[in-house]
Amino acid sequence: MGPAHKWEENQGIGKSFGHNRAENDNDYKSAAQLVELLVDGVSRGGNFLLDIGPTADGRVPMIMQERLLQLGAWLKLNSEAIYGTHPWRQASEAGIHYTAKDDVVYASAKTWPEHDLQLTVPHATAKTTVTLLRDPTPLQWHAQGGGLSIAIPAIPQACLNLAPGYVFKLTAVE
Repeated sequence: MGPAHKWEENQGIGKSFGHNRAENDNDYKSAAQLVELLVDGVSRGGNFLLDIGPTADGRVPMIMQERLLQLGAWLKLNSEAIYGTHPWRQASEAGIHYTAKDDVVYASAKTWPEHDLQLTVPHATAKTTVTLLRDPTPLQWHAQGGGLSIAIPAIPQACLNLAPGYVFKLTAVE
């Protein structure tokens, strides 16, 4: 679980907090880095404040617009694992961040697993189901060593060309 008090991660989209015309494209966080910051913070009970800085004439630079649109596209598909959730009994394990809502646990993976996804923290029950938020087709799984092993299919079409960060929806786990 996260801290008992409210907290917030404040990050600039670039290395500066606000617009810095000396920054180039390499100075800006990628969409994948922004998703990781968001998911990590929420899994630990925090908020994520992303600062963008308009230019002197009030324009939002194109690279900032691009990153915001990419983050928004990710949230459009995965918001269920972010909004209205709370930290689960453990925030993370080996590249997976956990959030929870009602009787559902969300396991957010930073990258698409190449092989079966091994989760040691959630324990399966006879009623456990596993789906991918971007594709509600039930995934095959089995209990392994007290944890959960999820059979990973080829990456779904709905996941291509979006900011990485894949959310598995686990129901009826302990």
